[in-house]
Amino acid sequence: MKNTFKTLLFISLLCGVSGADEMKSVMEGDSVTLQTDVTEILTDDKILWWFKGSAIAQITDGGKIKFMKDVPDGRFSGRLKLDNQTGSLTITNIRTIHSGDYKIKIISSNTGTTEKIFTVTVYDSPTVIDAGTTEVKSVSVTVGESVTLNTDIEPHGDELIMWRFGEILIAKVDKENNKISLSPDERFKGRIHLDQTGSLIITDSRTADTGEYKLKISSNRETKHKRFSLYVKAPPMSAGAIAGITVAVLLLVAAAAAVGVIYYRRWNSEIKSQKKEQERQKPELEKLKDELKRQKQEQESQKQEQEKQKQEQERQKHEQEKQKQEQESQKKEQEKQKQEQERQKHEQERLKQEQESQKKEQEKQKQEQEKQKQEQERQKKEQEKQKQEQEKQKQEQERLKKEQEKQKQEQESQKKEQEKQKKEQERLKDEPKKQKN
Repeated sequence: MKNTFKTLLFISLLCGVSGADEMKSVMEGDSVTLQTDVTEILTDDKILWWFKGSAIAQITDGGKIKFMKDVPDGRFSGRLKLDNQTGSLTITNIRTIHSGDYKIKIISSNTGTTEKIFTVTVYDSPTVIDAGTTEVKSVSVTVGESVTLNTDIEPHGDELIMWRFGEILIAKVDKENNKISLSPDERFKGRIHLDQTGSLIITDSRTADTGEYKLKISSNRETKHKRFSLYVKAPPMSAGAIAGITVAVLLLVAAAAAVGVIYYRRWNSEIKSQKKEQERQKPELEKLKDELKRQKQEQESQKQEQEKQKQEQERQKHEQEKQKQEQESQKKEQEKQKQEQERQKHEQERLKQEQESQKKEQEKQKQEQEKQKQEQERQKKEQEKQKQEQEKQKQEQERLKKEQEKQKQEQESQKKEQEKQKKEQERLKDEPKKQKN
């Protein structure tokens, strides 16, 4: 198990120089999800997925999901799933032919265009299959007989079926291409077969075949695990053999007691020999049981190691989630600060424009005041001019008044002169009368 992880780590390090943003390692037959790190897709966002330059899936405007058929061999048929909330891509029932670079392109009206590359490595046949808490089905057979360990499935053509004896992969069939691989192990050479359902057939059973057999079935729909405990027992003495020996003994007894004794001793010796053989096989059975117990303990140890690694992965995952949340929080805080800076910038621009406007208004008011001042000066000069004109008119009126007074005096003087002249004329007129008298 540790060597497998070291190998995967080495492969991941090699992939690290290829420019991938994220590396994924997965076992053949399992599923893998390529996360976009997007919390929610907006209605006008667009997401495109490629495999080695060929488009395989997309989410168009309005959240419509579409799977392409650009890969000519149809290797992704029925395997792809897209999350319409985040755009994450899930590949189910994966095979080694799905290893390679996956590229995602996200076109968003808010964040623009972003791209990310995933390097997926699909590794074949790990040393251990984790059957979880699957119940063990016990099967027993006699040495020399055939036994069938049934898958109990109806194949749909997309299954990957793997059989293991302990930690050894002994048979595998890929239903997609009908490719069957059998173990080269000498213990099973020429004695194991797979039928149409993937069931394992062991012919000419031997005591060495005793042990635990593990089955894993991966498909586009689900993954199943089964376990079988096979016990191959030594053949007991047949009833026919016992009957023949009995008849022979009776005949021998009837023929001669001495001969009967000889045959009885031989029969008894054969019985003892068979018992000894059974006693000899008993340690081997005990050894097989101990081997099964050792394998079970080793599996428990490996299971604990896997559980420990799983817990470590969960811890790392939680740590990554925590870091991701912190990054999201920092990003939101930065966005908030950026928005605040933009708001302050807009406010400063507004204040600046308002100050410019006030300055222009003050200039305008100043110009207006200057204009009013000039108007007041003009009006003042006009008033002065009017005042001077009025003074002039007043002086003219005074002069005219004086002139009129003078004319009036002259008229009075003339009138008095006329009165005087009239009296003189009267006097002169009366003078002759006086003289006459």
